[in-house]
Amino acid sequence: MLTPYGLMLVGNLILSKNVGDFSNPLYTGLASFFPGTVVSAATRTAVRSRVAALNTEIVNAAKAAERTFMTSAALFSRVRAQGLQVGSKTLTADFLGGFYSLDSYYPGAVGHGVIATKC
Repeated sequence: MLTPYGLMLVGNLILSKNVGDFSNPLYTGLASFFPGTVVSAATRTAVRSRVAALNTEIVNAAKAAERTFMTSAALFSRVRAQGLQVGSKTLTADFLGGFYSLDSYYPGAVGHGVIATKC
């Protein structure tokens, strides 16, 4: 997890195409070269814990309202691991699997439709 400073630094490095040093197998990590770019382990743990607690609250509220809910992380994991049945088609994370756009990175129109109805 990067700090805002780290995000700006990495973005600028990518845009400048000055990332050769980072492909070196001896590279020890961004934080060793640029202090303040990576959040601490304690912060990572606290953020993950809070997100898990919020997701639990959302799922419980959905259950109380007799609604089905799935976190986006759970949806993406499910699509990746086993696919997702939508009508007569099984959407997968594979290239041309139906869930992602042709760049295989962003959900396509069908993927966004699934997100809108499941999450």
